[in-house]
Amino acid sequence: MFPVRIFIKRKRTDWLLMVISGNNLMINFMAAMVRWQALSDLYREKYSSPHLRLHPGTEVYH
Repeated sequence: MFPVRIFIKRKRTDWLLMVISGNNLMINFMAAMVRWQALSDLYREKYSSPHLRLHPGTEVYH
C-alpha cells in the first residue's frame, strides 16, 4: 500500500508541475508576442515613409 501511495502522490505532483510549466510557457509566449508586436510597430513607425502610412480611419481589405 505504501509504494502505491507514493506513486499516486508523485503522479499528482508531476501533473501539477506540468500544468505550472505549461502556464509559464504560455505566459512567456504571450509576453514575447506582445513584445514582438510593440517592436514591429516601432520599427514600422521609424522606417516607413510617410506616404505609405494609412490615414486614421482607413481600413485595408486583403
